[in-house]
Amino acid sequence: MQTDPNLANYLIDPDTHQLILLDFGACVRISETSLNVYQTLLNAGITLEPERMKRIFVDHNLLPPELNAAEDAFVDQVLNTVMAELAATDMFSFAQSRVFDLLDLNDVQLYTALLPHENLPVDLIFTQRKIIGLILFLRSLGASLPVTQMLKVYENRG
Repeated sequence: MQTDPNLANYLIDPDTHQLILLDFGACVRISETSLNVYQTLLNAGITLEPERMKRIFVDHNLLPPELNAAEDAFVDQVLNTVMAELAATDMFSFAQSRVFDLLDLNDVQLYTALLPHENLPVDLIFTQRKIIGLILFLRSLGASLPVTQMLKVYENRG
């Protein structure tokens, strides 16, 4: 995985509309354990089944097994929103996604309760931060992509 978040390390090819990595100097290897977690999440995400995703988050200690009603409702709302938006159209709009409207900086107590209660592998957290960074980058670009179609290429590769 490329580790330098400098956006100058990327190029968008106007002819192919591909995002190209220019700097391979700062790369790290991701463990098989973390790759398997992300493969499981990807396979579940492609089904667009929020409950399945939630179960996997809990099974891999990415969410605590016991949530109060408000925490559970928030997680359900986020997952249901993402899955509904992905199912509604072939092109997912990062700029128009309502998921970002659900996130409120004032809900620190809620987010703290949702943090994993066990230590997670460093590369799993590192990868998660890279994915979130990419999502925010795509949002800032106003990108719309065929996300489900793009992810299906990687289905069941684990």
